[in-house]
Amino acid sequence: MSQVIHIGRHRIGCGNLLTSTFQAELWAGAPAQAGMVMLDPPYGAAIDREAARRAKKAGMRMGKLTCVTEEWDMYEGDWPRYAADCRAWLAAAVRYRAPGHAMIVWAWSHSLRHVIAAGVHAGLRIVTIFTWAKPNASPRFVRNTAITKSTEFAAIFRGPEKLEFHGPLIRDHVVMSSQRRRIGQHETEKPVDLYHLLIERFCPPGGIVYDPMMGSGTTVAVCEGTGRAAIAADNDPRWFDEAITRVGRPPGLMRPGDQGRLIVHE
Repeated sequence: MSQVIHIGRHRIGCGNLLTSTFQAELWAGAPAQAGMVMLDPPYGAAIDREAARRAKKAGMRMGKLTCVTEEWDMYEGDWPRYAADCRAWLAAAVRYRAPGHAMIVWAWSHSLRHVIAAGVHAGLRIVTIFTWAKPNASPRFVRNTAITKSTEFAAIFRGPEKLEFHGPLIRDHVVMSSQRRRIGQHETEKPVDLYHLLIERFCPPGGIVYDPMMGSGTTVAVCEGTGRAAIAADNDPRWFDEAITRVGRPPGLMRPGDQGRLIVHE
């Protein structure tokens, strides 16, 4: 069952991006479109529980290993299905992007091409590929590779209009330590400082950030700390509850371990 609550200037929902009635409820009474859309979809990187068990056993020899095992990320190499889902996610989210504003979609190396193709299919134009490099990335079990994936990518899209930008220019990459995993933490949670950088540059002061795949609510946390409004949701009640608890945590709604070490070239 979907649910939407209002906390201050924010709207936080529990429901599916692809359910039009839920999205209508989430946006009811709000301005028609957002000053920025943030989307952190599944990467298709999850492995099954048995593979995770084998990975952890191997980790006894190789050091600490981390694995994504959530069902929502379980595509088992079915990239045609992933590509179709990507097109559906972006098509559903892009309708809430105001003209002149950015849509930012996160990806891994193996999912990035599907994200770009889905953006083009939705009528968007790619501005750049923003790279987040993690110098402290731990070995991560991924099929058919012995290479630690220490970078994630954000495809930054715009429409046919000129893209609005706020504040000093930034380069297309940052180096930031990833967070140390805590019990109960979302498996793909992004650091607050990383979202802070992007939201301040691409969403106007006082504007709305729409994040229909918010996970544990980093977008809500950063919007609260920077004077923006978040319209955000996740279809997992665990993260809906977690996002609600992050509103009102000073300073900047950060929890212990939320801040990464950020190197930005402006």
